Parts: sequence; structure tokens; C-alpha cells
Amino acid sequence: MPSGSRFATAVSVLNASGSAWTMVLMVLICVDVAARAALNHPLKGVSEVIGLSLVACVFLQLPHILASGRLTRVEIFIDPFTERRPVAGHALQALYYLVGAAVMLLILLASGSRFVDVWKASDYVGSKAHFTAPVWPVQLMIIVGATFAVIQFLLIAWQHLRMARRPAPPAAGAESRP
Repeated sequence: MPSGSRFATAVSVLNASGSAWTMVLMVLICVDVAARAALNHPLKGVSEVIGLSLVACVFLQLPHILASGRLTRVEIFIDPFTERRPVAGHALQALYYLVGAAVMLLILLASGSRFVDVWKASDYVGSKAHFTAPVWPVQLMIIVGATFAVIQFLLIAWQHLRMARRPAPPAAGAESRP
């Protein structure tokens, strides 16, 4: 992903939003704990907000995690394999990212229909007598994050496919075969 592209900027904004909201959640938890300890009166709705927000933060930050190469994977196999067999290694990595794009696309499609359902039903978490929070903003954040993640998966897969088509030149001092 080119660092100056609009897509990269949008991914960074999503990541920063997820990070900023995580900080807000940390402050909210600390205030809730302090209110429980000092006043014996917890803040209303903290558990509901935390429960909804964690999922949203993950999806907002996932595209950046992909772009920075920090998605969990087993490098003990793929890195040495790619060094020994660059074409096959990059092809395998492209397949990995294409499967990731497919899975994320399935999540996106399921989240789209869920978003419509919660929007129409005005779905919320909590109880009306205590605290309520709408569910649709979280579903919208999942859709946005999943959309960017699908694109990011496809961009990385494309990079690996290009590398598989043109392997690296032989190392200096390596013998060439006739």
C-alpha cells in the first residue's frame, strides 16, 4: 500500500479512531472502578458500551494490522519456504490473503444484512429502565472495517501474485545452471 495514497490515509484514520476509542474505553473503565470503590455507585451502561465497542475497535484496526504486516501467521514455515522457492512461496502467500479476503467478504455480507435488521428494528443493548445503546453504529463500523480489510487483503494478495510471477534474481556468487 503506497504510504501517500488516499486508501492508506483512510486506513490510518480508521486505525487512529480505533485507538482513540480504546483510550476512551480505558478511561471509562477507570472512572467506573473509581466510582464503585469511592461512591459504591457504578456508572450505568459501562459493560454494554465496552461489549459493543471492543468488536468495533477490532474491525476498525484490522486493515492497518494487515497493511503493517502484523496479522498473526506462522512465519517459521512460510518465510524459509519463500526464500527457497520464491514462486511457490509467494503463490502460497497470495492464496492465504485471498482466503482472508473471502472470509472477510462473508463477514461483510452477513454484517450488511444484520445492519439492515438492527436499523429497522431500532435494536439496542441494555434495558430501558437502566441504560440503552443502539447496536447499528457498531454494525456500521464492522461494515466499514470489513470493507477496508477485504480491499487490503486483495492488495496484499496482488503484491504476492506479482512477486510470484517474477522471482528475485539469484544471490551474488550463486552458480547459474545451464
